[in-house]
Amino acid sequence: MGNTKFNISKEAKDIVDSLKISLDINDTPIIIKLGLAKGISLLNPSEEIQKFEGSGNWLVPENIIKERDYLLFKHLIINELNQVISDIDINKYFAFYIEKGLREIQNQIENKTSIEDIRVLILS
Repeated sequence: MGNTKFNISKEAKDIVDSLKISLDINDTPIIIKLGLAKGISLLNPSEEIQKFEGSGNWLVPENIIKERDYLLFKHLIINELNQVISDIDINKYFAFYIEKGLREIQNQIENKTSIEDIRVLILS
């Protein structure tokens, strides 16, 4: 069990690439999951999911979020939104929260002071 293919913006893909360098993690699935976790932590149940504007798209591969991680993220979203979400629709939520989380992480990194540790900052 895992995600099916879905698109995120090219800007989000560029953020993934820059985070791989900034965090010294050369594993795209980890960065995607980090963005998703951050996005879910910012979840506001009254917020409408939307497609982020941007040029182009990047196709998130199938099963980049799989097995226990897939179930965990899916049920975190379901629990926070307090609504049933099908396996087909969950990818729209994944895309939205990945985008939102990646943009927030990028914003935190851009606004950090020189002595702050990026990894600690992301966890806050």
